[in-house]
Amino acid sequence: MDGKQAALACQRAEQRATGVQVGVMDQFASALGRRGSALLLDCATLDYELVPFPEDVAIAVIDSGEHRSLAATPYNQRRREAEAGDPKRMRHVSSEIARVHSFVDAMRGRDFGRMGGLLKESHQSLRDDFEVSTPNVDALVKRADAIDGCYGARIMGAGFGGSLIALVARDMTQQFASEMGRPVLVCTTADGAFVK
Repeated sequence: MDGKQAALACQRAEQRATGVQVGVMDQFASALGRRGSALLLDCATLDYELVPFPEDVAIAVIDSGEHRSLAATPYNQRRREAEAGDPKRMRHVSSEIARVHSFVDAMRGRDFGRMGGLLKESHQSLRDDFEVSTPNVDALVKRADAIDGCYGARIMGAGFGGSLIALVARDMTQQFASEMGRPVLVCTTADGAFVK
């Protein structure tokens, strides 16, 4: 079993255990991530590419304080709506795919302002078109975006609470964490956890 097969097996196990039709991005990152790189994944084809991640910025994960079980949220409904061609849901999906490719281009060009702007656009789409944000999360995204050194923030994962991510200047991460007023984990890239 290689890393790709392991990621798919983990996705199936999570879907069976939770009853939620989760995607495969987390499992791919866990199995195939590499130190110094972001993982660009096409979820339709499962093609992936490692893209160098700039050392001058960090990803900060912010706990919203809204903890939830995805099985108790409309997550599966949103997914069904997107698969059925609902215009708002499809607008989010198609615009998010375009944003991901623009983000990779901006990352390769070390255009941190553009990367942050794309995160902000992504949050707006998740809030307005996919409708998975909450008032609390929206307020925290607004707070993060106002802190010096933060290029942009958005809800992460399946939404409905949970966590946010922010792109922050690496030398400003401590100040950012202090000003957020919520638990913050500053992340670094790492090798995946897959063991042969």
